[in-house]
Amino acid sequence: MPCPEMSEWIRIRIKDFYKDTVGETEYTYVSHEVYEALTDLFRREEHAEEMRDLRHLTAGGYIEGET
Repeated sequence: MPCPEMSEWIRIRIKDFYKDTVGETEYTYVSHEVYEALTDLFRREEHAEEMRDLRHLTAGGYIEGET
């Protein structure tokens, strides 16, 4: 249970931000600034991954037997 002075902190599940974390129920408390930085980083990394995936798709798609 957090201390009273931690009332402005946000509880996050570590696995949501760090996929290699062991355990599903590991939580920590972070400040609003750290939370915003983590979510911004997560959004940018997700966007970069989507762009990488798009670059590797062909315009017409893959059709079995045409290669």
